[in-house]
Amino acid sequence: MSLAATPAKHKVLCIVSLHVLVLALVRGDGPVSCAGGWALIGDRCFHYSAEERNYDDSVAYCHSLGSVIASIHSETENEAVTGLIPTGDGRSAYIGAESNGARVWSWYDGTEWWQPAVHGGLDGVSEIRVVINDKARDDRKWHDWQTGDVPHGVLCAASIRSIVTAIPPTACSPFCWSGWSLIEERCFLYSDQERSYNDSVTYCRLLGSVIASIHSETENAAVTAMIPVGVGKSAYIGAESNGEGVWSWHDGTEWWQPLVHAGLDGWSETRVVINDKARDDQKWHDWQTGEDLHGVLCAASLQTVVYSPSLCPAESTPAPASSSAAAAALGPAAAAAILSLQLAL
Repeated sequence: MSLAATPAKHKVLCIVSLHVLVLALVRGDGPVSCAGGWALIGDRCFHYSAEERNYDDSVAYCHSLGSVIASIHSETENEAVTGLIPTGDGRSAYIGAESNGARVWSWYDGTEWWQPAVHGGLDGVSEIRVVINDKARDDRKWHDWQTGDVPHGVLCAASIRSIVTAIPPTACSPFCWSGWSLIEERCFLYSDQERSYNDSVTYCRLLGSVIASIHSETENAAVTAMIPVGVGKSAYIGAESNGEGVWSWHDGTEWWQPLVHAGLDGWSETRVVINDKARDDQKWHDWQTGEDLHGVLCAASLQTVVYSPSLCPAESTPAPASSSAAAAALGPAAAAAILSLQLAL
C-alpha cells in the first residue's frame, strides 16, 4: 500500500499494513489520540513501563514497541512525562540521556540536548546514564546513575508525525497497565502531583483515561485507599455540581455518592475532593470550584489488546487479522479515522 498519494486532509497517517501499530492519528482538525497505555504529551506519545531492565534492555524494549527511549525538551514536557511515573512505591525510569564520560550529554535519539533547571546531579563522568526519580527519596528529579547496569523502569516515546513499524495486535486477558489498580472491573490510577481540576481532567485524558467516577461503597473504599494517609494527600474525582446542588459525573455515568461524606452541598462549592488534608478523614468534600491544587484519581477500562506480546500479563493469542479489529482496539475516534482512510486509499 503506497502512501504517496494520500489526500492532504489526512494530516498524519500511521497505516503501514492491515496489521498496524497506530500510536497517534490526526484527521483534519480532529483530536489526536495515542494507543492504550500511551500518553499524548506535546506532539509525541509516551509510555512508562515499570518493569525493571538495564539501560540497553530498556532501549531494546522501546524499539520493540516501534518507539525510542525518551528524550525530553522542556520544563512543561518534563513535568508531564515525570507525572507518568507512579509516586510512593519505589518506581523510577531510564530516559535516553547518555554522557561521553566527559560531562557532555546527548540524547539517544539524536535530538538537541536539554536538561531541567533543577535536577539531582548530572556530573556525567563516572555516571553516564540518567534515571528519573531516586527510589529512596521519591524526589521526581533527574539523577546521573552509574553506567546502565542497574535495573530501572523506562520511558519510551514515539512521534505522532512518523509512520511506525507494523506490529500485529495481540489479544490479552483483561488487565490493567503497570501502576494502575484493578477495582470493580476498571483500572484506577492515583497521582499525588497537585493540579487544578481542569488540569487534572486533562492529565487523565492524556493517559487514555478519564477523571474517576465512583459507583458503590465497595468501590469507594478501595479507591479511597489508594490515597496515602498521614502525609497530606488528597484527590479530585470527576464529580461536578451545576451550582444548584445537582451533581453529575464528568464521564456521564449515573450519579452515586457514599452514605457518609463530609458535605456535598454543591452550591458555592462545585467540585469534590477525597480527603481533607488537615483532617486526613478519607471522606468526600465539596471543595470550591476547581482552582485549588490536589492530586487526582483517574479511571480507565480494562485493557484487552497490546502491540507487543511481551506486554500481556498472561498467555495471549493473536488478535483477528483484520484492520477493523486493530482499529477497534484504539478506541472509536481512531477506529473510525483508520477505516475511513483505508476506504479512501
